[in-house]
Amino acid sequence: LLEQVEAVTAELRRRIGPTFTLSAYQEREASYSPSWQRKFGRRAYGRFQSSSSRTFAQARFSFSGRGVAWVAKTSRRGGRARVYIDGRYVDTINLYSYRAVPRKVVFKRLWGSTRFHTIAIRSVASGARPRVSVDAFVVLR
Repeated sequence: LLEQVEAVTAELRRRIGPTFTLSAYQEREASYSPSWQRKFGRRAYGRFQSSSSRTFAQARFSFSGRGVAWVAKTSRRGGRARVYIDGRYVDTINLYSYRAVPRKVVFKRLWGSTRFHTIAIRSVASGARPRVSVDAFVVLR
């Protein structure tokens, strides 16, 4: 995660200047629909992550900031999830990878100014690759 944060930090300095704050929030800061489970993960941020294998399972995180990143584990069982910002669909993220990769920044979004936003992650589960996970959110202020 540190290498990814450093890469994002360098990109942010180029795009918005040298003054900003990054704050990481463990997955427990989000709200979840009932099918999500919180599990210990030795390599997860804060040692825990939440995941679901149910279609339409949703995680929501509200924050005030100029940007947000979703951190998740990718793996062979990783599925797809739709990302919504402030109720509008913005992207579908594929969490599949040949080898398990913990603490990966799988989505990021930047805005020109600090405002209140909500990111929602909705599972698009499929038979062989059902799992969607949330490890952390990183907020840019």
